[in-house]
Amino acid sequence: MMVEDWLNANNTNGSALFKKATLPNALYTQLKRGSEPRPTTIRKLADAMGIPRGRLFMAAGYCDEEDLWIVDKDPVIEKLFLYWKNVPDSKKDLMLHIMRTASEHEIEE
Repeated sequence: MMVEDWLNANNTNGSALFKKATLPNALYTQLKRGSEPRPTTIRKLADAMGIPRGRLFMAAGYCDEEDLWIVDKDPVIEKLFLYWKNVPDSKKDLMLHIMRTASEHEIEE
């Protein structure tokens, strides 16, 4: 379960995560017992975890990796999305930092 892995990696527990996600703690127990999460639950959890929503939607079986592909006319951008899982984490952090910084500024054309 992806959420359990995240909890372990972040040295926290389900109660704290669900509180941060503004979800009832009882829902955590239901999900651990195999209940299928609703899309709104997945969105709230992903946001609270600080991970892309698509990763949790894939883990929950709502979509495949193919469903999340972004088609771009620039072959370099397309390759980035196709090979993202092979990029070392240290490089991903740098790339994400650059993209987030760029998205915070207006781009003049």
